[in-house]
Amino acid sequence: MSGSKWNDQEIKDLLKKMPKMKSGQSAEDLYAQIQREEQKKAAKKPPIWVPVGAGLASVGLLILLLPPLLPDQESMNSSAGNEQAAYDSGSHDTDEFSSSSTESSDDRRENEMEFADKEKHEADKDSAEIFSSEEAAPEEETSDNFTASDQGQESDENQEEMESQAPLEESGETELLFASELNGKAYLSTALVTPDSHIIPMTFVLPVDFSGQTPWELYNRWAGQIDEEGLGFIEFHPISTQVENAGGNVLTANIDQPENYLEEEPTSVFEDVMNATFGNDGRVQLQLLPDEDNNSVQANEPFELDNSKKGYYIFEQSTGDYYMVQSVRSFDTVEEAIYSMQFELPDDQYENAISEQLELTVNKAGDQLEITLENSLDDQAEQEKLQFVEAVLLTAASFDFEEVIFSNVSKEPVSGIDLTLPVEVPVGMNTHYLAEN
Repeated sequence: MSGSKWNDQEIKDLLKKMPKMKSGQSAEDLYAQIQREEQKKAAKKPPIWVPVGAGLASVGLLILLLPPLLPDQESMNSSAGNEQAAYDSGSHDTDEFSSSSTESSDDRRENEMEFADKEKHEADKDSAEIFSSEEAAPEEETSDNFTASDQGQESDENQEEMESQAPLEESGETELLFASELNGKAYLSTALVTPDSHIIPMTFVLPVDFSGQTPWELYNRWAGQIDEEGLGFIEFHPISTQVENAGGNVLTANIDQPENYLEEEPTSVFEDVMNATFGNDGRVQLQLLPDEDNNSVQANEPFELDNSKKGYYIFEQSTGDYYMVQSVRSFDTVEEAIYSMQFELPDDQYENAISEQLELTVNKAGDQLEITLENSLDDQAEQEKLQFVEAVLLTAASFDFEEVIFSNVSKEPVSGIDLTLPVEVPVGMNTHYLAEN
């Protein structure tokens, strides 16, 4: 009040002229009223934690909502540029902010932009992973479809490669071979020899069509490709690649040192193998001739081969696998052969193919053999059922029957063989498939 003309005396005189104010309130009431007013003002103010909580909630909401609202880095930079321009413009129009406050605001803005960039990077990364997983699903399905469609071709190629590398391919050690399964292919019947001199008949389906080849022609061509050691047998074949028909029912085999075969103990091993190889089509004779380069050895006398009217047994290996094997002797009747298969054993390592508990009768009707069980075969284990059926079918084939009728045996198929219908006899046993080298 530099322009005021008042002095102290004048002020005092003016105050004395003012009317005197009186109040009927006591000092205590006035103090209480003041307290009430202060409490009202305090009640109107929010608690300190409310703005703090609201701020934290806003920050959390911003973190959740900010990534989807930022489509790309360019838009972020553009927005940041616009904000920077607006801020610069405002700073030019306003003179109230100092240079120090401007620098502080720039630092805060840079920190906020770095935080936003970091959040956007994380959001883009998550979005990319989700998008990749969604896109990968149909691609993976397409890849699976491609693999499935090409897997067959790849398997065929692998199979061809395996056949070219492995000369022998098993279809089952005890499977029978039926003429209906050959599909026009030729097959070779022979026998392999175990290290302890047991004879195991084998049938090899060949990778060529049957066109009237004789057993000795097939033997000359394919016996050398049998991987005997790979199957667990000793090397025996071929005895010769020059087995020929000398006329009539006499076969000759030109071999080096034929006495080595006939002087071995037991000498029946060689004869049994030749019997299983060349004696399946009626009686024939085999004569071993010395090789042209060995004139010091004389030809032996022909010996007879006849692989008919045999009984069949089980030869089980230590691995648990088994082969069907045939008797050395020939039986006079099929009834005699079946009886021996059930109650007799020609070798200590053989097992009966027909259980002693089965009660059966045998009837013959032309080219059919009928087997009737008094008690059901369903009480037997699956392997015993199969061995029974295989042994009967092989015996029927050995006695030149064409079909077997099973009565009261089993209503359920045994290893795929329907026993409610006449069953064709097999042409081979212990079947393998030979690949061409």
